[in-house]
Amino acid sequence: SGLPADRAKGFGLQYFHTEIWDLKSMDETCKAAIESARSGKATLLEIDCYRLNSHSKGDDNRFPDEVASYKQKDVINKFATQYPEEYETTVSDAGAYLDSIIQ
Repeated sequence: SGLPADRAKGFGLQYFHTEIWDLKSMDETCKAAIESARSGKATLLEIDCYRLNSHSKGDDNRFPDEVASYKQKDVINKFATQYPEEYETTVSDAGAYLDSIIQ
Protein backbone atom coordinates (compact mmCIF):
# COMPACT_ATOMS: atom_id res chain seq x y z
CA SER A 1 0.00 0.00 0.00
CA GLY A 2 1.53 3.27 -1.13
CA LEU A 3 1.04 6.89 -0.22
CA PRO A 4 -2.07 7.54 -2.38
CA ALA A 5 -3.77 4.43 -0.96
CA ASP A 6 -2.90 5.44 2.59
CA ARG A 7 -4.10 9.01 2.03
CA ALA A 8 -7.35 7.79 0.47
CA LYS A 9 -7.98 5.49 3.42
CA GLY A 10 -7.20 8.33 5.85
CA PHE A 11 -9.85 10.48 4.20
CA GLY A 12 -12.39 7.66 3.93
CA LEU A 13 -12.18 7.48 0.14
CA GLN A 14 -12.79 4.40 -1.95
CA TYR A 15 -9.40 3.69 -3.55
CA PHE A 16 -8.77 2.04 -6.89
CA HIS A 17 -5.41 1.41 -8.55
CA THR A 18 -4.49 0.23 -12.04
CA GLU A 19 -1.92 0.79 -14.79
CA ILE A 20 -2.13 1.62 -18.48
CA TRP A 21 -0.16 -1.46 -19.59
CA ASP A 22 -2.93 -3.91 -18.77
CA LEU A 23 -5.94 -2.65 -20.70
CA LYS A 24 -8.36 -5.29 -19.42
CA SER A 25 -7.49 -4.56 -15.80
CA MET A 26 -7.56 -0.81 -16.42
CA ASP A 27 -10.99 -1.05 -18.05
CA GLU A 28 -12.40 -3.15 -15.19
CA THR A 29 -10.85 -0.94 -12.50
CA CYS A 30 -12.06 2.28 -14.14
CA LYS A 31 -15.58 0.88 -14.44
CA ALA A 32 -15.55 -0.08 -10.75
CA ALA A 33 -14.24 3.37 -9.75
CA ILE A 34 -16.89 5.10 -11.88
CA GLU A 35 -19.60 2.93 -10.36
CA SER A 36 -18.30 3.78 -6.88
CA ALA A 37 -18.32 7.52 -7.62
CA ARG A 38 -21.76 7.42 -9.25
CA SER A 39 -23.13 5.63 -6.20
CA GLY A 40 -22.17 8.67 -4.14
CA LYS A 41 -18.95 7.38 -2.58
CA ALA A 42 -15.92 9.66 -2.56
CA THR A 43 -13.50 7.83 -4.86
CA LEU A 44 -9.84 8.08 -5.79
CA LEU A 45 -8.55 6.34 -8.93
CA GLU A 46 -4.78 6.06 -9.34
CA ILE A 47 -3.46 5.01 -12.76
CA ASP A 48 0.25 4.26 -13.19
CA CYS A 49 1.68 5.49 -16.48
CA TYR A 50 4.97 6.67 -17.94
CA ARG A 51 5.70 10.01 -19.60
CA LEU A 52 7.23 9.20 -23.01
CA ASN A 53 8.43 12.71 -23.84
CA SER A 54 10.42 15.27 -21.92
CA HIS A 55 8.67 18.25 -20.36
CA SER A 56 10.66 20.54 -22.63
CA LYS A 57 13.80 20.38 -24.74
CA GLY A 58 16.95 19.57 -22.82
CA ASP A 59 15.40 18.71 -19.47
CA ASP A 60 15.14 14.94 -19.87
CA ASN A 61 17.76 13.18 -17.74
CA ARG A 62 16.27 9.70 -18.06
CA PHE A 63 18.29 6.90 -19.63
CA PRO A 64 17.43 6.49 -23.34
CA ASP A 65 17.06 2.70 -22.91
CA GLU A 66 14.47 3.26 -20.17
CA VAL A 67 12.38 5.56 -22.37
CA ALA A 68 12.72 3.21 -25.35
CA SER A 69 11.47 0.24 -23.31
CA TYR A 70 8.35 2.17 -22.31
CA LYS A 71 7.79 3.33 -25.90
CA GLN A 72 7.69 -0.34 -26.92
CA LYS A 73 5.34 -1.11 -24.03
CA ASP A 74 3.02 1.86 -24.73
CA VAL A 75 -0.48 0.68 -25.65
CA ILE A 76 -0.99 3.30 -28.36
CA ASN A 77 2.34 2.45 -29.99
CA LYS A 78 1.48 -1.26 -29.79
CA PHE A 79 -1.89 -0.58 -31.43
CA ALA A 80 -0.20 1.44 -34.19
CA THR A 81 2.26 -1.39 -34.85
CA GLN A 82 -0.19 -4.30 -34.63
CA TYR A 83 -3.10 -2.62 -36.46
CA PRO A 84 -1.61 0.08 -38.71
CA GLU A 85 -4.71 0.54 -40.87
CA GLU A 86 -7.04 0.85 -37.88
CA TYR A 87 -4.58 3.21 -36.20
CA GLU A 88 -4.41 5.48 -39.25
CA THR A 89 -8.21 5.47 -39.54
CA THR A 90 -8.57 6.31 -35.85
CA VAL A 91 -6.07 9.17 -36.07
CA SER A 92 -7.71 10.48 -39.25
CA ASP A 93 -11.21 10.26 -37.77
CA ALA A 94 -10.11 11.99 -34.56
CA GLY A 95 -8.42 14.76 -36.57
CA ALA A 96 -11.54 15.26 -38.68
CA TYR A 97 -13.71 15.36 -35.56
CA LEU A 98 -11.44 17.94 -33.90
CA ASP A 99 -11.40 20.01 -37.10
CA SER A 100 -15.22 19.98 -37.13
CA ILE A 101 -15.27 21.20 -33.52
CA ILE A 102 -12.88 24.02 -34.34
CA GLN A 103 -15.02 25.05 -37.32
